[in-house]
Amino acid sequence: MRAWTFTRLMFFVSLAGVLSSGSLAAQQPSSSSAVSILGTIRFADQWCSTAGTFDDTCITNAINSITVTAPYANGTVYMPAGLYTFSNPVTIPSKICVVGAAKRAIVVTWNGTGNAFTFAPNDLYAGLENLRITITNAAGVGVGMTATDCSTCAAQYNHVRNVEIGGPAAPLAGQKGLSLSAAGSGIVNSNWFEDINITGVDQPIVKTNTESNFFRDIGIDSWGVSTDNGNIAINSVSHDDQMLVRIAGSHGLNPIGYQEAGTVNIVDMDCDDAGSGTCLNLTGTGNIVRLMRPSPPQTALGAVGTNTVLDSSGPIVGVGTGGVGVTTYGSSGSILNNLASPGDANPNFNLSSIGALTWGSGGSSGADINLYRKSAGLLRTDQSLTSASFGIAGGTTPASGYTALGTTTVGALPAAAAGNAGQIIKVSDSTSIASEGQTCVGSSTNTALAFSNGSVWKCF
Repeated sequence: MRAWTFTRLMFFVSLAGVLSSGSLAAQQPSSSSAVSILGTIRFADQWCSTAGTFDDTCITNAINSITVTAPYANGTVYMPAGLYTFSNPVTIPSKICVVGAAKRAIVVTWNGTGNAFTFAPNDLYAGLENLRITITNAAGVGVGMTATDCSTCAAQYNHVRNVEIGGPAAPLAGQKGLSLSAAGSGIVNSNWFEDINITGVDQPIVKTNTESNFFRDIGIDSWGVSTDNGNIAINSVSHDDQMLVRIAGSHGLNPIGYQEAGTVNIVDMDCDDAGSGTCLNLTGTGNIVRLMRPSPPQTALGAVGTNTVLDSSGPIVGVGTGGVGVTTYGSSGSILNNLASPGDANPNFNLSSIGALTWGSGGSSGADINLYRKSAGLLRTDQSLTSASFGIAGGTTPASGYTALGTTTVGALPAAAAGNAGQIIKVSDSTSIASEGQTCVGSSTNTALAFSNGSVWKCF
């Protein structure tokens, strides 16, 4: 069960206890019965430092009332609908979920610097749901998650869901929507981000040294600063993250949709920016990106590096017409191996990085035929090539109906028989050809073509 599902369940269980008590006033900390009745739930508007003023103190005080009351050091802070103004950041500790009434019913105006909501180092199972954050300061960040440099510092199993992060109509340089970072031995991993919209922010998502986090249904629009060059929607140094994201509408010059310097990430991305930038700048290795773009593409593909990219110039999953299929780099090794059965030692088909094709029966048997580029303008096979009516073979002993590419002597010709009828082989020791189609005789120095009619070799 995901963390947000668990916390929501606990919220309604606790709410039932409130309603059965007949009073919401019991949640005030002065009442000892509040702990026994409510346990793990607080209504933020009841904990504001100044009554009737919805600000960061409402949430911070409510959180502190939970975390300081053992054994209930976990629970939910519910934010009723309204406008909240933050001048100071709110830190969400482990096992605390801050839940708004609905995404557009809760608007937090963040006037400070740094993170409006921070998941503290060593946070586990914390959450943030159902609200909007409006950033007014150039140094403001919507949501931050950080693990400092220590062997036990980890931000794990937290979630952010159904959250909208926005800035002014013209983004301010330096603003960040979602910022994740781990320093040294710190770890930011196994966190879940779902249904997040980021608009009007300079740098929508920044990830530094994160791993194994999950991003689903992320929308980015109207990002970047018009006077900047090279704005980046997702600036990432991560490992093993998975993302499903749509990026559109940059204000910047030469923007980049997704920049990744990390490894082994999997990204499913819709790049629909009509600007002059690029969708990708992949400098890491081993990443897999499935990229969907309009047809014709409005934004260039960008740098792929040593990664795998499936690009579609239409709403086609995988390789689309007119787009780039699979781009690979390297001068050795295999691009594709097809095994007839799992566990086979050898493929029945192989495509190498230089374009050579090989086939075989697979299993325990190696390849038995190939086709490759020998030199400029020349294809070669080391075995035999045939069509329905004509065949060419290397060597001097092809099957019936083939033309051999090798040279032999008359004495070395196989016995003419029905099995080699129609076979043509070049010989180097024929006697002079007095008449075309004479029976082949060796022991001289003339070159001729020997043709088997099924009973005798005729030379031409």
